[in-house]
Amino acid sequence: MKFGNVEIRFVFGILPAIFLYSPGKQSGVGANTKYNVIRFQSDLDIPEHRIEALRRHELEHVKQFYMTFGLSEILYQKSPKYRLWAEAKAHRVQAVHVQLADGDAGFFVWAVEHLRTHYDLDITEDEAWDAIGEPLDLSNHPDFVEEDQ
Repeated sequence: MKFGNVEIRFVFGILPAIFLYSPGKQSGVGANTKYNVIRFQSDLDIPEHRIEALRRHELEHVKQFYMTFGLSEILYQKSPKYRLWAEAKAHRVQAVHVQLADGDAGFFVWAVEHLRTHYDLDITEDEAWDAIGEPLDLSNHPDFVEEDQ
């Protein structure tokens, strides 16, 4: 449901996630989740599937908020292990969405590097790959299998 610059989506079918949209102040896209409210800015030059991928990343954080009965904010700040788990899960959701839209697993490389160099985690590239996981194998996916001519 969208009302002007406000959109409400639901996680777990019934719990609200509120998007507050504002125009991007710079080139690119950015978002910040606090509790179940997502502040979202985007540049119109970014493909819609990439913007939707970031929305899904932020919705994953809203799910984490509800799954921890609101403790995710404290856990995120105090526990690097929780922060790694939370960001790895959200980055994977984002990367999978981009991969399914593009048919290209290249976004996983960005996600791994972003996870490794942000969020004050002090992890190696291998640890970031282990946390996020490998790209999907689309070799048998009906949308990506080339038919014999």
